[in-house]
Amino acid sequence: MAISNQADPQGGTMWIHKNQNFKLKYGSKQAIWETVPLADSVDIEEATIEDGMYLEPDGNGKYQLATEGAFPAYPILELKAQYDNIGVNGLTVAIGNTLAYTKQFTGDPSVGDFMQVGTDNKLRVVDTAGGDEENDAVARVTAVFNDYIEIYKLI
Repeated sequence: MAISNQADPQGGTMWIHKNQNFKLKYGSKQAIWETVPLADSVDIEEATIEDGMYLEPDGNGKYQLATEGAFPAYPILELKAQYDNIGVNGLTVAIGNTLAYTKQFTGDPSVGDFMQVGTDNKLRVVDTAGGDEENDAVARVTAVFNDYIEIYKLI
């Protein structure tokens, strides 16, 4: 299905532009938008960063691109880097339980699947047979559409 600014006939969402990868579901509650500082190791101009990718705390009060299985990890809401008066850059993330739509996933998830951050910083289905634990999930699939999924953010 081609992405357009028209409402999804399946009842999903309307994407604002074709490169948009993540958005909170309209009317979502309990979501906190927070601009977090990026770790010094993240070069905002060199890194490939897209909305819907996940960041994790680096242990020093800053955030880096999430590694496989990272928990907690938070999705990037906006692709604009934020700078304060001392040159610290950061990105806006969604923190808290809420519904959202994302194109940043791999595999073939089904409704009810728990999702965690994969090696490519996209969500993937938790593989309990492979040793993953559902406790490390950052989201759960609530609906599946042609090229995106609706998730309930767990953290």
